[in-house]
Amino acid sequence: MSKRVIQKFYKLVFGSFRSTPHQLPIFFEGIPLHFPAKFDGDRYIFSLPLNLAEKMVAGELIADFCYSEVKNRPNETSNSPTFILLSERYG
Repeated sequence: MSKRVIQKFYKLVFGSFRSTPHQLPIFFEGIPLHFPAKFDGDRYIFSLPLNLAEKMVAGELIADFCYSEVKNRPNETSNSPTFILLSERYG
């Protein structure tokens, strides 16, 4: 019987946020993934489905923090990330 190894990925948090959300949803091509990223110390830790994990290990995906606009201030974004967006590096 083989044991399945779950690959963990990290997204470091640089700078300081007023408040750091404990969890962030992750999106790929507009589709939410089922497992959120969880904050731990200075980074968010997350797992990916096998097809995306293979792409991430190969360097074909980029994970970026995304921020929402502040209500009633159209050109100002929040200080804390609201989700993580995965995108194709070469797409």
